Amino acid sequence: MELWREGKFQEIVEAEFVLLEVNGLFTYTYSLTAGTALCISQPQNWTTILENAGDKGPFAWDREVNYVSCHDPNSDAPLKWPKARYQILGGPTANKVVFDQRNGIYVFFISVVDPYYSYCWLETTFSVYVYGALPRISIPLEITIIVLMLAILLSVWLAYMIPTLLRTEKGHGFKGFWVSLCKRCRKSCACFQSRR
Repeated sequence: MELWREGKFQEIVEAEFVLLEVNGLFTYTYSLTAGTALCISQPQNWTTILENAGDKGPFAWDREVNYVSCHDPNSDAPLKWPKARYQILGGPTANKVVFDQRNGIYVFFISVVDPYYSYCWLETTFSVYVYGALPRISIPLEITIIVLMLAILLSVWLAYMIPTLLRTEKGHGFKGFWVSLCKRCRKSCACFQSRR
């Protein structure tokens, strides 16, 4: 995340910050879990923060009142769920947002929650346009492979059998049927063309 002031770049923010999609789209997740983020206590998440928020909504995660880093050795919340997604970005972790297979516009509220970074409330709203997601596959891969293999085998078999059958007496009769059918089609097409 970059910090800008009056249109001028200031620095890259190394502090911890949180994101919340303001339109209620939760088709994204985070790359790290509490265990892989090396948390020593249970990290906070949006579910617990919003339960206790009342009418504050997305502004409930307060850096001065209720934010506690999971890397703080003085925290009294033991790490109960190490596989829970770690919803805090920046700081000492390389956590990232991972979008699901969906194209669209996400509008995020972002807030710096690290109390030691600045005395100012650093928050804003921004949007991200996610594109390039391939459509979901509706047919299982195994069925597609089986159908493709059967089509290839049928094609090879027909490529062998049709010339072989055309050399037999039955094949000559079959060939004669198609030749006569084509001649009749040409005659009827010629009749239609002459009427115009």
